[in-house]
Amino acid sequence: MFDEEIIYRTIEPCPALASHIKCFWVLESPFPTGEETVVTDGCPEIILHYGDRFAEPSSDGSWEEQPAAIIAGQITRPLTLLATGKVGMLGIRFWPHGHIRFYPRCHSHFRYNHHFHFH
Repeated sequence: MFDEEIIYRTIEPCPALASHIKCFWVLESPFPTGEETVVTDGCPEIILHYGDRFAEPSSDGSWEEQPAAIIAGQITRPLTLLATGKVGMLGIRFWPHGHIRFYPRCHSHFRYNHHFHFH
C-alpha cells in the first residue's frame, strides 16, 4: 500500500486562538484515496481544497463534487466522501462553539449536517 505517501497532520493553534480553534489540519496524497468516512466530533470546520475536490453523495445517490471552499457545520452522523484525484486539503477545526467569535452572523449556517460554499 502507499500509506507512506498520504500525509495527515494536525497543527495546534497559538495560545490566543486555542479557546476557539481546536486545530489546523492538512491532508495530502498524490493519488485518490477512495472513500473516506468523516466521523462525528461536534466541531465545525472551514475546509479549503487546493487539490482535486472530494465528492459527496447527493440526494439521488450520485456523487457531487464539493466546492473549493466550505464552511461545514457540526455533523450528527458519519459522512462518506470520495477522493476523486490528487488530494490537497487545509482545514480549520473549531471547538463546538468556537466559530461564533469569527462568524457571528453565520451561526445558522453551522447547523447540523449542513455546509455552505464560499464563492
